[in-house]
Amino acid sequence: MHRIAQPGDEARLDAFLAQRPASAMFLRSNLAAHGLSGQGHDHATTYHLWEKDGQIAGVFGLTQNQNTMVQFPDNTLNDQICTDLPRVLAGQPIAVMTGLSSEVQMALGALGLSDEDLYKLNHDEPLYQRDLTGFIPEQGALRRPEARDFDLLARWFVGHFQDTGIGDGSLHSDKDALVRAERAIRGDGTWLLCDERGLPVAMAGLNARVGDTVQVGSVYVPTELRNRGLGRTIVSKMLNYEASQGTKQAILFSNNDAASRAYEAIGFEQIGTFRVAILKEPACL
Repeated sequence: MHRIAQPGDEARLDAFLAQRPASAMFLRSNLAAHGLSGQGHDHATTYHLWEKDGQIAGVFGLTQNQNTMVQFPDNTLNDQICTDLPRVLAGQPIAVMTGLSSEVQMALGALGLSDEDLYKLNHDEPLYQRDLTGFIPEQGALRRPEARDFDLLARWFVGHFQDTGIGDGSLHSDKDALVRAERAIRGDGTWLLCDERGLPVAMAGLNARVGDTVQVGSVYVPTELRNRGLGRTIVSKMLNYEASQGTKQAILFSNNDAASRAYEAIGFEQIGTFRVAILKEPACL
């Protein structure tokens, strides 16, 4: 049976998502930060629930900025979910879908979004996990971004979008980079690695936090400074700080082989496959 989550469902919903914490970080962090209203912030999420024998058995999240996230672990519900999705999402625009690969592909197929020509990015990325107990950091100086870093951060986010396939060089992508730069300065999730002169040489951040688990994102090293271990260094030092604050576990998904090798070098182990599907234009269902 399908229904939309209502106030009072928070604990049950989080308990279901916590059974697969590595792939449910976006859903859980949005729930923790914004509740069930689905309003008031880009990441505020409407949660569609499928229940079986009185228990939550599947979740589809739709954010205010048209990102969607899936958690469909019970294969016996696949036919019902595929029947329900086009109906319950009718008229809703979708820009992005993320989740475990097989579950994303099932949902995209049910919604008539399987044509590869619709996407600027639609691929699998290895999903990694790392226990932070006894974490040993690389050497190097970290600091938080400041207002003086705005132009640098904007350029770096443009570069990051291009590297990951998120951006397409359009004016919209450039505006997104400006927004991300501003958020990096105002928030507490981004770090800069600096050289011996105090100049920033790499960027990394967190894109989700739930309890004692964090998800790493936005790792970027300028092209001219690559192949020096700077990406590995900044992630290692950032996670050492997190460990010192009581964080027990880190999650990330890797966009390319070079990044994967860097993460594996500091102890990350692949635990699955995560799909990122980004449409060229939002699809109105």
